[in-house]
Amino acid sequence: MDLHFKHLCYFGFSLPLGAFIACIFLSMYKDFESANHTHCQVDNIFPSISACISNFFPQNTLWRLCIGIDSFPRYLIAFIYYNKYYIPKTNRMRKPTIYLYLIKLGFLFHIIELTSLLILTYVSSVEIFFIHMISFVIFLITSSFYMILTIWTYYLQRDDQSKEMSIREKYSKKLKLWTFLFYLTCFMMSLYFYIRHNTYCEPYIYSLFSLMEYLTVLANIFYHSIIIYDLNLNNNTFKISLIETKNF
Repeated sequence: MDLHFKHLCYFGFSLPLGAFIACIFLSMYKDFESANHTHCQVDNIFPSISACISNFFPQNTLWRLCIGIDSFPRYLIAFIYYNKYYIPKTNRMRKPTIYLYLIKLGFLFHIIELTSLLILTYVSSVEIFFIHMISFVIFLITSSFYMILTIWTYYLQRDDQSKEMSIREKYSKKLKLWTFLFYLTCFMMSLYFYIRHNTYCEPYIYSLFSLMEYLTVLANIFYHSIIIYDLNLNNNTFKISLIETKNF
């Protein structure tokens, strides 16, 4: 039996995106007051992601179900991307040692990112706040380093550094770089608004934090989805055999 990698990627990235959007809209529609409540007791519009996915039913169940189902294709995509896209090029690089080190480190960060997402999903901030918080911090750190390393290795993966990059490679490189910069900007702004909210308790500042938090997550999902463009999955002959995946 063969599995179209394109379909696997679409499923892997659309499921958390759909669950994320659904949880936010459901929280704003049916739990608006409770979802926007903070210790400052000031007016807000947008609830935080933790409030949307942890505190209310059916949002918490929907999020856990979708992330749980999505974990298998996301781990599989990570292994396939590592084995099929990076490893074959290491034997032809001028400096294979540093290249191999970076891609292995990037792969490790990717796996830790996915694992920390699972932990913060199934251990809510209401249940065990410390574990949820630590998992969230690890998720942000590892996802950031994964983005940095994939951009870095993109400059090293050329078989012959004297050759000019193709249009597709140039576009992918720029897309990764700009997405990461957008991700980093939104993350820093969310941190600023969070600190400001807890310091001054101003109306709607927490909503700005939540909005930046949304954009950070969306940028993360979009960055990972660039793999579809990298591997040129419009080519229908690109398949991954379910039997072959046993070698990973």
